Amino acid sequence: GHDDAPAYVDVKPFLVDRHPVTCGEYAKFCMETRHAPPLYWPQPVQVFPDPQNLTEALRDAPVVEVTRKDAEAFAAWAGKRLPSEVEWELAARGFDGRMWPYGNEFDEKKSGSDWREPWKERELPPVTQLEPEAASPFGVTGLGCAWEWTSTPAGELQSERYVVRGGAWRDRVEPPTLINRSYEDSAAPDVMFRCARDVE
Repeated sequence: GHDDAPAYVDVKPFLVDRHPVTCGEYAKFCMETRHAPPLYWPQPVQVFPDPQNLTEALRDAPVVEVTRKDAEAFAAWAGKRLPSEVEWELAARGFDGRMWPYGNEFDEKKSGSDWREPWKERELPPVTQLEPEAASPFGVTGLGCAWEWTSTPAGELQSERYVVRGGAWRDRVEPPTLINRSYEDSAAPDVMFRCARDVE
């Protein structure tokens, strides 16, 4: 069908994390499970990933450079899972399918100007600094800061690739809208994740 036509799908009740998984949360997971930390963390933290060894700014920043399998391992450890693309879309865009978490009119004050920066120089803001005004109708923050892993495969021809949603760093022609969609098969500096879980 045509991409712009709304698709109505039945979604089982679920909860999604308000903010992306931070380096501090991920470090605790690495420490407890001996999972390998992301390569961009400073050397001492590579060896001993205690969250206390991360700077405060890094500790509170969303973790990137994680594969989908890494993200799934963290989610399982936390008693959660990755959201499907449909769940991500609902949590981000609300029932009215808005273009930005806060509505259909772009507002640079709410979205920030990070998308104008050269992407090689970008760093994700600490989740403590995410603007509540830029949250989705369900209070989900940090949307559009970077791509986010979903559990949805990209399709039969893309066997190893999974759908990522959110914001593209590699494209700064226009402000990142929530309809952005791509596929990834490996860890990247602009791919983060948040977790979801079923509601009993």
